[in-house]
Amino acid sequence: MEKKIKLMIADDIQETRDVIRQLIDLNSENIEIIAEAQNGAEAVLLARQYKPDLILMDINMPELNGLEATARIVSDNPGSVVIIMSVQSETEYLKQAMFSGAKEYIIKPFDYDTLMGTLLKTYERHHSTTVENVPTEPTGQVAKVFSFFSTKGGVGKSFLALSTALVHSMIYKKKTLLIDFDLQFGDISLMIDRVSAKSLADCVSDGEYKDYDAIASYLIHYNEYLDILIAPKSPEEAESIQSDVPEIILQVLQHHYDTILMDLPISFSDLTLSVLDRSDCILYVSTMDILSLKNTKTGLSVMKSLNYPEDKIKIIINSRNESYGIKMVDVEKLFTRKPFTSIVEDQKGARLSINMGTPYLMNPKNKGSKLYKEIVELSNKMIKG
Repeated sequence: MEKKIKLMIADDIQETRDVIRQLIDLNSENIEIIAEAQNGAEAVLLARQYKPDLILMDINMPELNGLEATARIVSDNPGSVVIIMSVQSETEYLKQAMFSGAKEYIIKPFDYDTLMGTLLKTYERHHSTTVENVPTEPTGQVAKVFSFFSTKGGVGKSFLALSTALVHSMIYKKKTLLIDFDLQFGDISLMIDRVSAKSLADCVSDGEYKDYDAIASYLIHYNEYLDILIAPKSPEEAESIQSDVPEIILQVLQHHYDTILMDLPISFSDLTLSVLDRSDCILYVSTMDILSLKNTKTGLSVMKSLNYPEDKIKIIINSRNESYGIKMVDVEKLFTRKPFTSIVEDQKGARLSINMGTPYLMNPKNKGSKLYKEIVELSNKMIKG
């Protein structure tokens, strides 16, 4: 690193501050602790004075709690990145931290590796001047990376990811890769009837994910232009995959394809965030029901707090049907912008294709249907940007 990372610790327990200081002072030459605060109000004042790069902020403190202090700090000094510390691991706490402006979350008690990994990863993600964050990559074609994401299951995210991958490869002849990064509950293998194929978990457990030739043997070569890397077969297998694996794989594979499409889980996990960070375009899928729209609105707020550019996020309304009490004009008002596109509802055709393990676009009977045409149109819009 060109310079040391300036760190401030905010925790009302002296023992906790001492442990963190000892861990860093004894083991890291890249981080300098420049200030300590024992309550939220003091943290706000010290952040203004010292302008740290990173702040480790306890969530429960007197005078101002960690969330209140975080909101004031990021407003006063956007260059300071806050990492919330808490003994609570529930998703609701994570959401509250993100809404307050925090960029990461770490659960107490933590060991040295967890602490240092969180600090360095968060710094590199949000401070682009880090020398180590500039990868050395070969020149040449670099794939455009699309992520299909949602904050609610059952919206057809995987269906659209697979369908657009087929259009990119079959109609536009783009060398395409589809990766199922929904590690615990990935469905792509079922949708193409290849559940017994080698998976991402096999690739990682064999240590064969750091160069293209090694990864290639774990890919399903679905057609002349489309390769697919499926998710692990069980949640237990997914546990072996670290959050940095997707970025390594993408760095390796981006120079071998025109387009990479990824199906992501429905949570803001470390893995999800690392993939979203590296994506050129986030295709945020929702449907026209109030629960899905509410979750999408919440997720968009989280993404805004993470400083994702608005034009990087494309809202897709899937299963469009205005007969259930919500109109497209209502959707536009809710999000204060027009969705990137909407896809007509065809529950019978879509469900039949999934249950049979034959992709919708591969069934000749579906060619020329409204759903078929709108998926092709979506793919065309993705290619054109």
